Amino acid sequence: MKNYIHSIIIGLNIALAMSFVSCNKDNSTDEPVNTTPAKYTIMFYGSGGGNVDGMLEGGVQDYLKAMGIGNKDVRFAVQWNMSKTGEYYSDYEKNQMFGEWGKCYRYELTDKTDFTKEGYKQYIYKDASEVPMYKQSTLVEFINWVKKNVPAENYIFVPTDHGGGFDLDHETLTKAIIYDDNHNLKGLSSKTITVAFQETNTHLKAILWFCCLMGQIEVLTETAPICDYQFASSHVSRTVMGVVSYLIEGINTYPDDFEKAAKLHKDKLEKIYIESFQNIPDEKIADVYHQENCDFSCWRSNKIAGINAEVKKLADFLVKYYKTDEKDNIDMATHQVYLFEKDGSYADLLDIPYNLQKNIKGEAALKEVEAILNSLTKAIDDARVTAIIGANRVDAGGVCILPEHKAFSIGISIYSKEKDEPYQKYGSNYISTAFNDATQWSNWLDINQASVMDGINLNPCNDSIWELYWLVDPE
Repeated sequence: MKNYIHSIIIGLNIALAMSFVSCNKDNSTDEPVNTTPAKYTIMFYGSGGGNVDGMLEGGVQDYLKAMGIGNKDVRFAVQWNMSKTGEYYSDYEKNQMFGEWGKCYRYELTDKTDFTKEGYKQYIYKDASEVPMYKQSTLVEFINWVKKNVPAENYIFVPTDHGGGFDLDHETLTKAIIYDDNHNLKGLSSKTITVAFQETNTHLKAILWFCCLMGQIEVLTETAPICDYQFASSHVSRTVMGVVSYLIEGINTYPDDFEKAAKLHKDKLEKIYIESFQNIPDEKIADVYHQENCDFSCWRSNKIAGINAEVKKLADFLVKYYKTDEKDNIDMATHQVYLFEKDGSYADLLDIPYNLQKNIKGEAALKEVEAILNSLTKAIDDARVTAIIGANRVDAGGVCILPEHKAFSIGISIYSKEKDEPYQKYGSNYISTAFNDATQWSNWLDINQASVMDGINLNPCNDSIWELYWLVDPE
C-alpha cells in the first residue's frame, strides 16, 4: 500500500508544493481570529503516517484555489501530523516539502497562509508525539477549536490518510483510517469519529472519506447518525486533488443545495478520477502497465437504514438455506462475488444476491432471493446521490470485461469473511458494530464455511497486492 501510493502521488504533489507562496499569522492559538460563521467549514484532519505527507501538503493549495471560486463562503480548518521521519521519501522529495517531520500543524487555510519553510513554522501546534490523532480526545479538541475559531452553518469532515475500511486486524472496533507512524501506526476508528462528533453536539453536512476502502456498509452505517451525506470509495482510492476541491467548488456554486453541489462535484471529477486508474506502472516489471477498477459515490446517510433492512433479509436467507441442500449452491455463489481488492474480503454487496439467484435451485428459495435482489437494488439506488464507476469484471481467463448485469453495484461493499482468521479472532468487534445491530450479519459469518478467497473472481483488474497488514499495531 505504502509503495503504491508513493509512486502515484509524488509527481503531482511535488509540483504543487514547489509553487506555494504567501503569508499569514498564527491561527493555531485559542484566540478566535474570525468568529463570523461561514456557510461551510471544511475540517481537514489527517496524518502523514507512511508516505502521504506529499498529498497532505500538495492538497491545501488546490483547496485554496477552489475556495476562491464563486461566493467564497467556504472556510478551511487544517490539522495534521507530519510523518515521524519521512523515511519513504528521497532527499530531493524531502527538500520540496515545507513541513517538518514529527510536527503537528493546525491553522485556518486562507489566501495569506505562508507556504515557505520558514513561514510555515508559525502553524506548528505541537510535536506530533503529543498529538495522538487516533484518540477520541484529540478529535474532540480539534472539533471544539474549529467551532470556536472557524465557525460555520455547516461542517464537512475530511479524514485523510491511508484507509482500511472495517479493519478487523485492529483491536478497536471499526478501525479505519489515520494510521499515524508517530504513534506506532495506531488508527482512528469510524466508531471513535461518531462518538467524538456526538460528544461535541456537532452534526455534519457530510463526511468525505479521502482514503481507500471506506465505502463499506459497515463504515457508512457507523457514521450515518452524525452526517447527512458520505462520499466514499470501496476500491483503493487515488490522491486526485479534485476529490476535495471540486466539492468546494460545488458548494460555492450551490451553497443552499448540497445534492446539486455533489452532482457538480461528480461531473467535474469523473473523467480525471477514472483516468488516474489507467496505465498504472507495475513496480516490479519495467514497461508493464495495468488498469485498475475504481468507484466514488455520494450516499444519503438517512437512507442507509433502508439498505440495512434488506441486508437483514439477506442474512436471514443465508442462515436459513445454509442448513439445507442449497448449501453447496450458496458456497458457489459466494465464490463468485466481486472483491474490491485482491487478496481481500470486501465483497460487492449487491453481487451476493445476484450470484445467489444464478445458483439457487429450489423454486421457493429462488423467489425469495430474487425479491431480496430487487428490493436491495432499489434501496441502494435510493441511497446513492452520485456514482463514479470505472470498472471492469474479470473472466476466468483474467481478461477484463464489462459488468454483465446492472445489479453489480460497484461502490458499496460488505465484509464477507476470507478465512477463519481474522474474523474468528476479532468477531467480537464485528458483533459490536451498529451495522451488525441492524442486520445480524454476523449470524451468517459465524456459520459460513466457504472462503471468498477461493473464488474465481479474485482479481478485479487490479494487479497490485495491497498489504493492509503493515498497518497493524506492532504490539
